[in-house]
Amino acid sequence: MIFRLKRKIKFLFQRLSRGFDDSDTWDLQDTFYRWLLPRLRRFRDVTCAYPMHYKNHGEWLKELNKRICQLTAIVNVNELDFEDRSYIPKEELKKWEKVGAGDCSLNALSYDYCVRDFNKWFCENIGDLWW
Repeated sequence: MIFRLKRKIKFLFQRLSRGFDDSDTWDLQDTFYRWLLPRLRRFRDVTCAYPMHYKNHGEWLKELNKRICQLTAIVNVNELDFEDRSYIPKEELKKWEKVGAGDCSLNALSYDYCVRDFNKWFCENIGDLWW
């Protein structure tokens, strides 16, 4: 009990002095995604332009909605419960099903492909996330 109180006090001072505490560094991927999600939602609501490689503003908003849904799933669904197989390439899925991979394995694989897909999109479009 005393350890928890000391830790809470320590983390409070860290948040006050630098804006985050050491617990945020335990899993930077998760911390970053949780930080990004509300900002990406707000960006979608306020953006008034679109990148040149999209046909129009509506297509850009559709893409942003897709990525927000994807990021929401990444943040909120445990990888072993991630049942959206659409991210796994069809040939790879067939291979795993042929060897009799269980649901947990396929869920984890789906989650991994989803994260990779989001990361690729984000890296390719980070320069376009301004309005």
